[in-house]
Amino acid sequence: MPRDDREITALPVVVPLAVVAFAVLLWWLHRRGALTAPRAVVAALVCGYGAGVLANTVFPIELGGSGQDLPWTVFLDLVPLADAEPRDMLQNVQLVSLGRTLMVVPESGRSQLREGVVAVPVVDAPQVTTVIAWPPHSRSLAVAGLVQAATRL
Repeated sequence: MPRDDREITALPVVVPLAVVAFAVLLWWLHRRGALTAPRAVVAALVCGYGAGVLANTVFPIELGGSGQDLPWTVFLDLVPLADAEPRDMLQNVQLVSLGRTLMVVPESGRSQLREGVVAVPVVDAPQVTTVIAWPPHSRSLAVAGLVQAATRL
C-alpha cells in the first residue's frame, strides 16, 4: 500500500479560524453594547493565544496514515507536558509577573511564587485530588524527582 505523504499544515487552517473567531467576538461584544478598545485587544489576544495552542497541539495532520498496519491509537500522545521545556513554564510565570496573563496554582504553590506575583485564594473552589502515575519499570530521575517533590506536599 503506497504511503500518502501529504499533510495539513497549521497556517492555512489556524489563521482563518482565528480571524473568524475574532470577528465573532467583536460582533458579540458590539451586539451587547460592550465593545471598547481594551476589550477588542483582549479578544485579539485570546484568539491569537488560542490559535497558537491549536497550531502547536494539533498540527500538522498527516494524511494517509503511517504506511504501517498499526491502529491510529498508537500515535496518540497521552502524556501531557512530556516534551515541555522549563523555559516555556518560566515564560508563563514572567507573563504573570508582567500582568499579561494569569494562572491557577494550588495553595501549596503560594510559597514558591516570585516577587511581583500576587496570589489570591479562591475560597469557594472545590478541593481537587491530584494523582500521579508512571510505569512501574521507570528508572527516570525526572519521575523520581517528581514523586519525591509530590510526596513532600
